[in-house]
Amino acid sequence: MKKMLIILCLLFLTACTHTNTSYNIYYDLKDKLVSQSEFSDDYPFDAYVVFNELDDYYRYDVIVDNAQVNMYDITAMAYCNEDDNTSCPVIGLFDEDPYHLIPDFVDKDNNYYKGIQLSGQCDKKQDVKLYISYYLDEDETEFQEYFLEVEGL
Repeated sequence: MKKMLIILCLLFLTACTHTNTSYNIYYDLKDKLVSQSEFSDDYPFDAYVVFNELDDYYRYDVIVDNAQVNMYDITAMAYCNEDDNTSCPVIGLFDEDPYHLIPDFVDKDNNYYKGIQLSGQCDKKQDVKLYISYYLDEDETEFQEYFLEVEGL
């Protein structure tokens, strides 16, 4: 019984450590994205933002699709002047399953999608900053990272 209790405690501590690490990465990424002033102009996918006006705010959807290279284990975050009390939309950081984009290939059961979408809220239509990183291969040896400023429509 003691062994079982010790194992459960270790599993709980491991899970907490993973969550804390993910939160630390989240806040580091948000800080980088907020302060980023130089952006990539050339990247191997399409990225655009769509705004939908609601009662007293806009919902924005940043869409990344039309991958021209293999993109494995994607991490992405969008920032549209969210304050410190508002979370930025993020993919691939807190999720259990990875996100992959492969040109002309979709297999949702195995986490291969046509595109990804990050949705958030803002006060007005404006440009949205986007961070995206991924690996070019399944073995995760070739890492790519981009900071974009996606023009608001």
